[in-house]
Amino acid sequence: MSMPRRPKLEIPPVTTMRPALPAPRFRDFARSMLVILAAFVGICVALGIGLRIVRAVAF
Repeated sequence: MSMPRRPKLEIPPVTTMRPALPAPRFRDFARSMLVILAAFVGICVALGIGLRIVRAVAF
């Protein structure tokens, strides 16, 4: 009877794996934030280059 009880004790690793499930969500959130930051930086850089070109052409 003690042998069948051991698999029941192996259930806690499953419960410990449950906190690991939010990790992929956090990774996706971090990736989305990095994409947003990269896009924001890219837009800022593009605007800066665009302003320099406009200033060079205008003046």
